[in-house]
Amino acid sequence: MSPQRNPNGAGSVTGSDAAGYRVTFRWTEGGRQVRKQYRARTRREAERIRRAPPHKKENRPVGSPPGAPRTVGDLIAAWLESKDPQSPAGELTADERSVSLGTWRDYRAQLTDYILPRLGSKALTTLASSDIRRAFADIAQQTSRRGGTLSWYRQRNIWRVFSMVLTAAERAGYIARNPMRRMRAPSAPNVRNAADSAVIESPRLRALSAEEVRRVMAHAETLGTQALVRWHLGLYVGLRQSECLGIVWDNVKVSRNEILIDRQLYRQAWMHGCDDDSCGRRPASCPSRHGGGLRVVRTTKTNQIRTVPITDDIAQGLSNLYEEQQEQRAEAGERWQEQRDWKNLVFRRPWGAPISPSDDWRQWQEMTQTVLGRRARVHDARHSSATLMIDAGAPLTAVRDVLGHSRIDMTSRYVGTASEAAHDAIRAVTRSLSGRG
Repeated sequence: MSPQRNPNGAGSVTGSDAAGYRVTFRWTEGGRQVRKQYRARTRREAERIRRAPPHKKENRPVGSPPGAPRTVGDLIAAWLESKDPQSPAGELTADERSVSLGTWRDYRAQLTDYILPRLGSKALTTLASSDIRRAFADIAQQTSRRGGTLSWYRQRNIWRVFSMVLTAAERAGYIARNPMRRMRAPSAPNVRNAADSAVIESPRLRALSAEEVRRVMAHAETLGTQALVRWHLGLYVGLRQSECLGIVWDNVKVSRNEILIDRQLYRQAWMHGCDDDSCGRRPASCPSRHGGGLRVVRTTKTNQIRTVPITDDIAQGLSNLYEEQQEQRAEAGERWQEQRDWKNLVFRRPWGAPISPSDDWRQWQEMTQTVLGRRARVHDARHSSATLMIDAGAPLTAVRDVLGHSRIDMTSRYVGTASEAAHDAIRAVTRSLSGRG
């Protein structure tokens, strides 16, 4: 019996009732020949497989909503629009919160640079795990801006964002299931020798030592009460820059030595106010610009509200800072700036305006350059706080709660040496085996 081949890849059936039937499909995908074969006991079963190949079953649920995105590119565009904090919420993820502008731009860059060129034209309902696996194998070989291939950490972030997109599509009813759910995300490489250890950089390497922290805080004391309190919170409590600059007096509980962290301050980008960007300038320089400036939002990076403890020295510094701020307010009079977004902030200019992240960064750079002879990142203050708490013997769960990490493995990165309990365990085994009780 001659095979019934179809050049368009619809499949061919070969075999007999005695030996059984084989259904073979051949097609070209990504410049290479792909072949799939299925077995059937009867001719009728073989024809049913040929008409409805298992590998071509659409990933579209029954009753899929009309107007659903047809391609991966359409889905990504709809998802980004729904997450954009500067536009009305879309229909795709109405049950999910929008993100900060910086996070949204990072999402857009990862999806636009890595996913769209490889999967953007792929039909959403035929997207399979094999397509995603091939795309990420290609991403792993892409050259980074610094030369070499992309780091595993970057690859994992791209994976996470794309999985969020497909999860949102599944919740919205655009696909029956997320094909990435049972796939394994890119993992850290195995570090086998000292030469490879640079692949994974521990945050401990960026942390300041205890002696360096003391020297930096001694210098901060010469800059005034506000600088002293600001860097106490950064180096001792480990607050993120946006969280620290967004603290309001209503959340400061000096009597209980606690601060409630439920908001953050960030700079929102300006948008053009003229038609079709006709002014020919950058959005920040547009005469009709709108939507930008410093904003305080009622959320944190991990969307978790937490209460952090403070020391008596920090509580006293906050009390002194409050008195100084009241004197500045009285001296400024009508010139005091008290916008709705800036109301009741702890860290402010003498005229009431908030401390911008760039000015905060500049002060930290000058301090570390003067005291340490090198410049450090603002986020290194947070690394320093975490490292010092771990080295002092604080439990990982307690450090996680103070720092506001969403997962304990984020906190465990700061563990650099074996704990005293681990040393005690080894000593106990040694005594037991040596018979010395």
